[in-house]
Amino acid sequence: MTVRAFASAGLLGLVLEGLARQGLPAPMPSGPALAHRLGGAAVPLDAKRGLLQAILAAHGPVALLRLGEALRGTGFHPLLHTLLRARGGGDVLRRWQRLERYAHSHHRTILEAEAPGGEAARAWQVRHVAIGAAGAPAPAEDLLILGMQAGLLAAIGCAGIEAAMDGRPLLAEGRWEADAAKAAIDRQATGTWQLRWAAEPDPPGAAPAEPLPFATLPPAERLAALLAEDPARGWSLAAAAKALGFSARSLQRRLAEGGASFIAVQRAVQLRAACAALSDPDPPPLPAIGFACGFSDQAHFTREFARRTGVPPGRYRALLRGNPWGG
Repeated sequence: MTVRAFASAGLLGLVLEGLARQGLPAPMPSGPALAHRLGGAAVPLDAKRGLLQAILAAHGPVALLRLGEALRGTGFHPLLHTLLRARGGGDVLRRWQRLERYAHSHHRTILEAEAPGGEAARAWQVRHVAIGAAGAPAPAEDLLILGMQAGLLAAIGCAGIEAAMDGRPLLAEGRWEADAAKAAIDRQATGTWQLRWAAEPDPPGAAPAEPLPFATLPPAERLAALLAEDPARGWSLAAAAKALGFSARSLQRRLAEGGASFIAVQRAVQLRAACAALSDPDPPPLPAIGFACGFSDQAHFTREFARRTGVPPGRYRALLRGNPWGG
């Protein structure tokens, strides 16, 4: 199974669930090539495109835009778990972007904040573009991604979400406008859209007033505890140092005094999280584990895991199951 096929399988799982939640039938047979759950079997890219085009033809653009509603209340899956731990709207959009890179997707989103504030900005312009020799995204693919991004914003608790496309309001007060979507399709202008929201979600949890339990531990242990809260967050040295009350140079020096480094601690945390996921009696697919544990892509996950344990992740999982020759 290729990484690109994996990404299509995850999306198709949400597509099928999103249709079911709307009470709409899948307009084409969902045979063995289609994934019936997130992270399921590999799905050819043409199968994904064909299904989306069929949905657009059979049910109209709003059916595609509403598929993102399936993100709210979906059962646990490490990819969604990672996305839904975002600390705000900008953060969740950046995580979506990292998922595209991790999966080596044929299409990517380019994000531009419309106001100062970095990830804290509440207005973003999104462009959906092809990578390399891949063909430009079809309108059905554009609408799907917009719907997924709006669904993620809603799922993490953003309020007052609005969307616009081709200069016309597309989402307001929780309602998608079919005429605006059809006009954008007719003008071949679905590849760029704007997302805005009025309020950020509440923070995941306020820090206690008293010092944290690991506040007196050596910096490496404090850093490991911080990174382990969310291995997929993509901490930089500067951001982690600030969270721990150090300057970046000071944290580097303190770690070096103990024979450690930021990268070494980060890799150890990622490896521990991956081992825990692989030890689950019903572990998720390997690409999902790698993404949730913060590795840059599947090859990076496999390479780093094998280098540090002596066996690739699939073999490690098989050994835990008592099947040393399986995957």
